[in-house]
Amino acid sequence: MASPELELKNLLQAERQQGYFTAAYVESGKLDQAQPALQYFTGPDARIFDLASLTKALVTGPLVHITLKAENLDVKAPLAAWAPRDISLPASLLQLTTDEVLGHVSGLPAWWNFWMRHLDERQKPTRADALGLMEKVLNRIPFGSEKKDLYSDVGYILLGYLLEKKAKKSLKPWLSEAVSEPFGYAPDLNLPKESYIPTGFCKIRERELRGEVHDENCAAFGGISGHAGLFGSGPSVSQYLKALLRDSMGVQYFEANDKVRRDTQREGLLGFRRGNGVSAALFANGNSMGHLGFTGTAFWLEWSSKKYGIFLSNRVISGRVSPRITDIRRKVFQLLDASLGP
Repeated sequence: MASPELELKNLLQAERQQGYFTAAYVESGKLDQAQPALQYFTGPDARIFDLASLTKALVTGPLVHITLKAENLDVKAPLAAWAPRDISLPASLLQLTTDEVLGHVSGLPAWWNFWMRHLDERQKPTRADALGLMEKVLNRIPFGSEKKDLYSDVGYILLGYLLEKKAKKSLKPWLSEAVSEPFGYAPDLNLPKESYIPTGFCKIRERELRGEVHDENCAAFGGISGHAGLFGSGPSVSQYLKALLRDSMGVQYFEANDKVRRDTQREGLLGFRRGNGVSAALFANGNSMGHLGFTGTAFWLEWSSKKYGIFLSNRVISGRVSPRITDIRRKVFQLLDASLGP
């Protein structure tokens, strides 16, 4: 019988040859161990992925927790309790509690168009322009009274907006100061274009995206927001998760998310997502938490054992929507779990 590592290599190579993605990275290990148990990359020389919504779990979530701790508040505090005063948002929006927005149970819509007539690539917007656009659109977004479990990009755009306005600095340098992290946002990386793995042709921008965020809303904000914009290599994701484990705030962040995972049935936690859905039910017996990214990225970890698995790809290179990613992710994380043993 083939080893999990060999099966993974064969699976990823086969999918790459069929054109489903041009690059993929997998890793498994334990957060409290320096070296991974398994690490494999297939693709060109480029190594930097568009991590997409992993931004929510790796940037926005930790920064919200840092902010709450600095204000001596808990996650049930309304947004108004820590929001800056120099903003103009509806009072009803600011009365949402922080845990409702972090956990995707706020009543905010899943998505809203921020980029229409604002995705002008001739001139990159200033941060003031980007934050102004966020505020303008957030002021007219409807949200319902039913606070059901609904994954919401809008909620994390709101959180990113509040964080930047409060700190008076962009999310990337603030995170660098708060936690030692080995990756960043594409606009701040300043790497040659060839370092980035492409994510396909954008009909709106009329070019192949390489080192440019795939998400249109994030692009309209200049490439940085609370819901997307993070870029990094595969090893940088695991290095960052391990850096969180060495940081007292990071440990609190892990523990807060795992408590919600154990105490509730909701899919959204407090920055992380529950890992027992159709995409990762076979990793750590469904006891994991982590996040998915639209471009073809994912990570899951089990807090009690410190087991983790990472799968990064540019699956959007073969089409914006493909149900195949769910089946591929399940196979990948099953094999990553098997590579770690019982």
